[in-house]
Amino acid sequence: MHWVFDKSRIFSEASGHLSIVSSGADAILRLGNAELTALAADQLRREIPAMRGLQVRRSVVVREPRATFSLEPNGPPRPGSRTPVRGFFLAGDWTDTGLPGTIEGAVRSGHAAADAVLALASA
Repeated sequence: MHWVFDKSRIFSEASGHLSIVSSGADAILRLGNAELTALAADQLRREIPAMRGLQVRRSVVVREPRATFSLEPNGPPRPGSRTPVRGFFLAGDWTDTGLPGTIEGAVRSGHAAADAVLALASA
């Protein structure tokens, strides 16, 4: 697993709500849902001491084999939200946000583009 997002506050849940992302996951793509859930839970318990002793109550596995934007080695860099064209900004999971090409990256990208628009409007 590559990324863990704690969405508990978003969903106002007393129990934890984690979104776990594995990018470029060809090796685990074909695992069954129970196997994949167990693999993720075991990794979290190993890497995050606060997770030890906690149990998975429910899991949903979503497989999107082409969901993560990926460049070839030595390919062009991912663009940021600002462009050389005044008033033209980019947003999307494929922009450079520091996250993989996931929904969380797309949201971060949208916020960066909105901030750039606001900065231009107030200049």
